[in-house]
Amino acid sequence: MERYHSRLRNDIEKKVGFKILTTTDARALSDLLLAQGNLSLSLSTLRRFWGLISSRRPNAHTLDELARFLGYLSFSDYVRSKNKNHQWFNDAEMQRLKHKSRLEPGDFAFLVQQYKQYNSVYYVSSLFEHAVYLENWDNAKDLFEPLNIPFLKANVDVTEYTAKMAYLVFQFINQVPETFFEGIRKNLVSCKEFRYYCIYIYVDIINLNHRYGKIIKTAQSLDIDFEEQLFLDLIHGLKQYLNTGTAPPVHREEKELDHLPDVLVGRYYGYRLLYAKIEGNPNDENFHWQCFLDRMDNKTDLRQYLHEFIHHLMLARDLERLAFILQTFYEPIFDKHHLHSYLDIFLFNLMDIMVSYCSGEIKRAQIIFKDLNLERIKYGSYCDYYLIFYAIIGYHLAETQKEKTRHLNNYRNLTELSKFSLLDDAYLKRFLITE
Repeated sequence: MERYHSRLRNDIEKKVGFKILTTTDARALSDLLLAQGNLSLSLSTLRRFWGLISSRRPNAHTLDELARFLGYLSFSDYVRSKNKNHQWFNDAEMQRLKHKSRLEPGDFAFLVQQYKQYNSVYYVSSLFEHAVYLENWDNAKDLFEPLNIPFLKANVDVTEYTAKMAYLVFQFINQVPETFFEGIRKNLVSCKEFRYYCIYIYVDIINLNHRYGKIIKTAQSLDIDFEEQLFLDLIHGLKQYLNTGTAPPVHREEKELDHLPDVLVGRYYGYRLLYAKIEGNPNDENFHWQCFLDRMDNKTDLRQYLHEFIHHLMLARDLERLAFILQTFYEPIFDKHHLHSYLDIFLFNLMDIMVSYCSGEIKRAQIIFKDLNLERIKYGSYCDYYLIFYAIIGYHLAETQKEKTRHLNNYRNLTELSKFSLLDDAYLKRFLITE
């Protein structure tokens, strides 16, 4: 990057029309920057960058501001524009990596840099697909090793990188020929890191009766740890409920949950409430509801903790507890200090619509429903399962028969894709009917 620092100095001198050789020259440049509204680069910073006083490596802010003075978005944008062969180099490097028998530290450094620069996991997912096609399982597994890719964390909480990677991997898995899928399934699932960063991150509920379900079944046959076993038991129980309306019991002692990820603990309590509802056991419902609330503290990631819990409450049509969550946790999750995604907004709005509708606030429910952005929640996306609830709610809120029929058809299409026998027309029609 040093050569680009020198080019940046030369380009700025060309723009201002004079060489910066003295403090007087640096002050003149400072005046020009101030005239453009740049108050963040001091005279001493400019003197250091031009080597007029003892210097150190310029920080990213300095480089970005000077690049913006030249009309670029950032220093990275400046570098890309100067290096016309940049993309050619990346493409050639990718072709080289695809045919290596084993990736090396420098190769992973290249992949990490591409993600930092473009915020895209395409390079990694492309290498994964190629490794799988060649059945190069060493390279495929190495791409899920946190020591190689530092964006992977040593737990199953969802990060932006892992969510993107898991999503693209399952798009690939769901599209390969059936015979090829059957041939690679065991090799994929035998890799613990693949299970942690794909199977347990991208919970593909729509495909529980298809390839994702087959992958889950394969994982259940392995020698797995307590955390994985709990996840698999809960997913198996959810699948059975969606297919039959009944569910197997899943029980763990409270102390056994202490060191598990928030998202998994939330899933566990959600399942326990759903199971108690199915069994007609209000005492058990109240007990696990209280356990769920008591376990929250200032270290709990509310987004992760609530997400899987909420969709179990929606399946149970537990409007009273949904209303409590909506009232209690909306502001903490959506305040300006916490990151959230459109899925969070979509989910809380669905809850709000359900609660409003069942409270008789039909107009409010219709207004919120119409503001939902389906461009960001599509079939085949990370959160397509919630389209089932969207179609059910749309059916009940429809103001015309044409709208009602449209939502009913969308619901039927999704239930046909998922093959969930629980989700028939009768389920849709009674979903928002309170006792």
